[in-house]
Amino acid sequence: MYAVGVNPWVWASPVDDAALAELIPRIASFGFDAVELPIEQPGDWDPVRTRDLLAAHGLAAAGVCAVTPPGRDLVDAAPAVVESTVAYLLGCVASAAAVGAPCVGGPVYASVGRTWRMSPAARTECYAQFRRSLAPVADRAGESGVSIGVEALNRYETSVVNTVEQTIELIDGLPPSVGIMIDTYHMNIEEADPYAALAAAGPYVKHVQVSGTDRGAPGADHFDWPRFFTTLRATGYRGAVCIESFTAQNATIATAASIWRPLAPSQDRLATDGLRHLRTILGDPHRTPTPPG
Repeated sequence: MYAVGVNPWVWASPVDDAALAELIPRIASFGFDAVELPIEQPGDWDPVRTRDLLAAHGLAAAGVCAVTPPGRDLVDAAPAVVESTVAYLLGCVASAAAVGAPCVGGPVYASVGRTWRMSPAARTECYAQFRRSLAPVADRAGESGVSIGVEALNRYETSVVNTVEQTIELIDGLPPSVGIMIDTYHMNIEEADPYAALAAAGPYVKHVQVSGTDRGAPGADHFDWPRFFTTLRATGYRGAVCIESFTAQNATIATAASIWRPLAPSQDRLATDGLRHLRTILGDPHRTPTPPG
């Protein structure tokens, strides 16, 4: 049985101490097991306070989400930008260790929305630069008992890695603390066979994010969720599976994630409908309360 988590981005951005104080009790009341914790800016939430708040409500920290707005890049960027990005990622690792999260995941190679054409030789050098730049973060993560999950994004959000195959190439040669963060939304766009891609990612999977193919609730879409979980079990991954979606009510996050319309009757329904579907697929449908109106 997988722990099922949710990202507070479903309701709010930024996810700071005030947002977590409001949302963590609600997330627990819905029947989730865990919470993903994005860090948009260092200091948004206090790791010790958050650890204690989660514990008070019987929730685990599923992972820390690294956020890469313009100016957070490890490749094809000025040395000062790479240096500041490394410092940010080291901070994410420290926060994950302090809050008890096993993984820092995200598109840690370049800022979201940054795309450029690369020749094969340029791509080879880009990937080598990423490995050099991430090395101190990978080492610190290993020392801290935290893994790094590198997330492939769809072609409209990055030109660095869009597929599992590319991500495996990108991380080749890095320590075992570095692997892959799966995101079904991007896989649905980029993978000719997302289930075969998941199987190929198997030895490297560090964290898993799920959402409907329209970024709404898992289950209200065309994805083959039973096949996905059958494949995921076969990989040996036993960490949390977390719903990641976004609210259309926050202008910044709605624009960043291209959320131009509501994806459910309410954000609470998006979370609880998705949770109910996942529990059903996982064989435990009775742990979810009646959905809010």
